[in-house]
Amino acid sequence: MKKTVLFLMSLLFLHFTATLKSQIAPYSITFFIRPLPATLQTTAQARIEKMVAKPGKLAKKRLTREFNPKSLYSGIYVTHLGQLARSSVHGQVTLPRKSADTTLYMLVTEDIKPLLVNPSHKTTLSSFLIDPKVRSSYYLYQLTQSPETGLLTWYVSEQQVPKDKIPADAFIVFADPQSILIPLGPTVTANNDNLVLPDIYVINTADTALNALRFLKLRNFFHPVTFKYNYLPQGYQERVL
Repeated sequence: MKKTVLFLMSLLFLHFTATLKSQIAPYSITFFIRPLPATLQTTAQARIEKMVAKPGKLAKKRLTREFNPKSLYSGIYVTHLGQLARSSVHGQVTLPRKSADTTLYMLVTEDIKPLLVNPSHKTTLSSFLIDPKVRSSYYLYQLTQSPETGLLTWYVSEQQVPKDKIPADAFIVFADPQSILIPLGPTVTANNDNLVLPDIYVINTADTALNALRFLKLRNFFHPVTFKYNYLPQGYQERVL
């Protein structure tokens, strides 16, 4: 009897250890959401001028007001491979690195829609879809190494927004794409298993609270995975979810 109990306890311990290891990533992916530097304000002004009826001085005044150092760039939600992060008061976003891939995608959107495996199971998710009613932008990050210098470089390019399912490994930034500026082209980075992506910049934080509220209805899909079991005779278990 004691041997049986010890055997079952050993199996339980191994199951717990394997589950724990599968959910804890030893490395991370980090990037910063920062206020726009002066060198990029011309690019941002051109974008804002398209949004106002009378460009020129009005756009410049709006630009000056929204780039005030007191503007908030914290509280922006980001998800990746089922993990959730919220930009800190310093604009830092850190998520577990769960893949060795060095080709990454980033979607900036105001809202997404969950696609359920079965409508009767509200927590069993198949994927997410882009809401066609909201603005979205999509970017490709590729990590390359120069054969001459050995320097690692992130090369960022804008891509066509997916029309159907959002790739499961994409970073999703919940923000208005008109309010986020992602510089395109190369950015040198450090050679480290903990990836550091190029900075992204905030043009307008007026909708940060609204985007956070939109995200709250999806937050339950980003909790740690849990399983349900049926307990059968003779001490066996059957996983049902």
